Amino acid sequence: AGYEAEGEQFEEDSSSFQSDYRTMALRNVTMMGLEGSGDGFDAGADAFEGGHKSLPSIEIRMATLEDVDDIIDLASEMVKYSRSPFRPVDENVIAEVRRADLQSIYQLLNNKDMVAFVARDHRGRLVGHVLLHIKSGNTDFLTGEELAWVFDISVQPKHWGSGVSRRLLQMAERFAQERGVRYVGLTVTVANGRALRFYQNCGYQEERYQMIKILEPLDMEDDL
Repeated sequence: AGYEAEGEQFEEDSSSFQSDYRTMALRNVTMMGLEGSGDGFDAGADAFEGGHKSLPSIEIRMATLEDVDDIIDLASEMVKYSRSPFRPVDENVIAEVRRADLQSIYQLLNNKDMVAFVARDHRGRLVGHVLLHIKSGNTDFLTGEELAWVFDISVQPKHWGSGVSRRLLQMAERFAQERGVRYVGLTVTVANGRALRFYQNCGYQEERYQMIKILEPLDMEDDL
């Protein structure tokens, strides 16, 4: 079902997102401050993240091919937070698998099958990104209804709790709306409670469950 979307949780209320997407799309860039009161944060998550942060302004814009290397680096670094407890694979192996898979971004962005938004700080360093699959004909397998798919959303841990993930996700959703798409989907590892709560707070609901069973290896000697 594509890449898993990774996200932070318990960011500020969505009412803080004031940018108009049409205006932003015309100039292809918007400056967003990150100061906020932290209202609506879960106490446990707030303690884990070190509290709501007041950080320098972040530039959020539509990504270009020049951003892809940084996107792949960040997504490969952050994939460890989506590790399934049922798959005891070394983090380095997981990162390399993700890095190899994400090489397709070059073609997808160039062919307009995917849109990406990036957030960079005042020094030009990548803070976060969101990848949205928007290929025409991407439909629900039962109803045939068109849907957009969040392939990945990653934010540097030091920016968790700043609102960057929510803003990136809202940008992707607004882009889908502009394309006339009614549904946006994503997957999240069940053990990634922080990301799960974040998506729920953003209005996402469980629609289907992917289930897995671990099979014991066959004893080939017993078959002889």
